[in-house]
Amino acid sequence: MPWRCVLQTLFNWLVLAIVIFFMVPSSQAVTLGSPIILSKPKEALRAEIPVRTGAEDKPYMESLAIDPVAKTEYERLGISPRILDYKPSITLKRNQPDQFLIVVETESPIDADNDPFIDIILGLKWSNGGVAKTYSLMVGDVNKVTVRPGQSLSEIASQIRPQLGNADLDETLLALYKANPDAFIGGSIHRLRAGAQLNKPDASVLSSITPAQAKEFVQEANQAWREQRGESTQSTSPNKAVSQTPSAASGVGEDRLRIGPGSGDEAETRRYIEEIVAQEKALAQTKARVAELEKNIADLQKVLEARKAALNAGEQPLPKSGMDQWGPAVVGLGLTAITGLLLWWLARYSRRAESQPSESTVADAGSMASANPAAIPPNAAAILSSLDLNLSPPPTQHDADALRVKLNLAKAYITIEDFEAARKALEEILLVSSQVDPQITIAARGLMAEINQRNDH
Repeated sequence: MPWRCVLQTLFNWLVLAIVIFFMVPSSQAVTLGSPIILSKPKEALRAEIPVRTGAEDKPYMESLAIDPVAKTEYERLGISPRILDYKPSITLKRNQPDQFLIVVETESPIDADNDPFIDIILGLKWSNGGVAKTYSLMVGDVNKVTVRPGQSLSEIASQIRPQLGNADLDETLLALYKANPDAFIGGSIHRLRAGAQLNKPDASVLSSITPAQAKEFVQEANQAWREQRGESTQSTSPNKAVSQTPSAASGVGEDRLRIGPGSGDEAETRRYIEEIVAQEKALAQTKARVAELEKNIADLQKVLEARKAALNAGEQPLPKSGMDQWGPAVVGLGLTAITGLLLWWLARYSRRAESQPSESTVADAGSMASANPAAIPPNAAAILSSLDLNLSPPPTQHDADALRVKLNLAKAYITIEDFEAARKALEEILLVSSQVDPQITIAARGLMAEINQRNDH
């Protein structure tokens, strides 16, 4: 029906509007950092999450507060609410005048026999905004860790460090690197393969690492990474450049690497650190927008599927408007009028044809009429038998706008380097795009080639 096409078009435009809204960069600068697990397996959980803020966020510092997340939100997002069974205490603490920490604690140890990880959603709000982020905390002793898309080596090291005795962050990083050399692209600790499985370093690997060796390794890795990014760095001796470890850090930033200033220009080092912080904030904001976008698209898709199911069952999912009530009647009256006109034309044509044949034909027709007064003339019967008055529903077509929405979602996945999810979305597009729009097929194949090229490197 035409009005159903109008509703479908409006729905597609709504999806596109949501995509455009969430892809626009946000001015929000408050983000949540990587978790730092302070407790050991089979101990009551204690974890700290740094709150990263910028200079523009100072007016909102006093209004920062924890935003509790209810169990219904876990279920709506498809995240296990198992953490709520332990009644965690979530508090916001100020460890410095301009630095905050979110502290998560439980009174009893978390059972990690079946699953060494537990999920938790942390929310933070302030006077003109808020942010929420999902974390998977390592609460059990594991021998292997699977790298999630966007996860850094320092984040994994900060969670596994309590299981390695007295090893600091630098020693944990070097031990993970030595135990898993194939998990790094180009041998750089800053390019960790998503989906790779990291083996837990054993005691022999840890005993072969000295603190000085670990600090030198971290310094050289960061310097090589800066040079690859085209940044100008000054040469410093290994014995003067010191990596800041969690014991020397002040709470915020313990989950990532920082290079302390050496004998060079302090302004250059400060600029580098500020750039790293800005990049981490942008990545966190992009991940949050993509997660919210996926949630909204999934909700809208459920509404569309419910509408289609109701229409197939002969139900009307929405309140009937004037068009919905009178539309079928108008169509029925129109079909009746067309059928009546067609029968009238056939009868007139038959009478005109019967007045022109020879006397023998007229005699035959007269005898036929006398034998069967209700018989239909042969010409009319032939024309009526060739007509097909069964109205078949119009063939369904794939929605080009829905494919474009999924194509934009794949681009967002590529932006945050979640290549597996991007590849899956592109494969779904390529299954049907050739029947809808060749341009969508070309764009999807181009993005697929880009993913393959990145994976090869």
